Amino acid sequence: MDRKNIWILRISILVIIFSYYTSIIYSNDMSSQNTIDILFNENRFFDENGSFSYLIPIGWYNTNIPGTNYSSIIGPSNGNTTPVVMFSIDLFVGTVNELVDRLIDGLINMHGNNFELLQRVDLLTQEGLIGEKFITTTTISGHQIRHVNYCFIGNNNLSLVISCVVNNEVTSYFDMIFDKIAETFIWEEANNLLDKTNLINRFTEENIGFQFVPPDPWQDYNFDNLNYKGILVEQRNIIYFDLISFENNLFSLVDNYVELLLYRFEFMEENIIIIGRNILELNNNIILERLITEISSLRQDTLRQVVYFIPREDNMVLLIFCVYNAESSLNYLDRLDDAIMTFEWLR
Repeated sequence: MDRKNIWILRISILVIIFSYYTSIIYSNDMSSQNTIDILFNENRFFDENGSFSYLIPIGWYNTNIPGTNYSSIIGPSNGNTTPVVMFSIDLFVGTVNELVDRLIDGLINMHGNNFELLQRVDLLTQEGLIGEKFITTTTISGHQIRHVNYCFIGNNNLSLVISCVVNNEVTSYFDMIFDKIAETFIWEEANNLLDKTNLINRFTEENIGFQFVPPDPWQDYNFDNLNYKGILVEQRNIIYFDLISFENNLFSLVDNYVELLLYRFEFMEENIIIIGRNILELNNNIILERLITEISSLRQDTLRQVVYFIPREDNMVLLIFCVYNAESSLNYLDRLDDAIMTFEWLR
């Protein structure tokens, strides 16, 4: 089979993947869920800045919010609210009870009559960390906001607060999720660190011979008609791989791929546009090329595909295909680039 036919075959497989991806998007719409049956990713997320880790619900993701020092968690929108979970560490001399007293006093001084304390109880995580939980509401511009807070005292006069924020109209649904995140929380407490490599979950493809840290939360996934296992991120975004040989330079290979991709979509209802091509350099001096395209149609949301072309020394190129919803996955391209920066060959 000549190279043009090989590319047409590979792009045909891509069309199948797009069809599968679309079914994932609509089958995981949270507005259709009527129960509180929430699954959690098996891979722990480890925040190196704060030396703590926790489990993340499938469909939720980590992001960096300006003005915060630690990675936050964003959940899917439900009705008119999007849940946010943030972490903060400060110096504090005293007990966890005294810490909560001070936090509540500060909220009363800030919000006055717009503040209400709903609950205050002791807390014990799965790892035996003792803390305290308190729930408050504040009214801002006519909207009642619910704050679920989990407080812990660590070594070296450090305090940690997990603050969960959501619209107060959907309490029971999210309270259960917030509790589960807090229950799985592990804090290494600065002077008693565990080996961080045990908490960083790498994806390894032994047949090709590489590894990297995908965007969390992720899980292995076997796609039909593909030679290698892939990855499902947040239960909706997909990453899959292919390995091909190349004779010329990497730039010519990407040119050939773009030409045949545009040719293939001339005969389909979908429209495809090239968003950008960039040369990237990894921390281990590997030079690669990144291609970004978008596919749109009247029948489905706009899908974005990011392909990383990573050359190997034996005239082989690894293609990492990343497909996601261009409209609902904010900052996902940055998260993909961060993941690729952890890439390394095993041989």
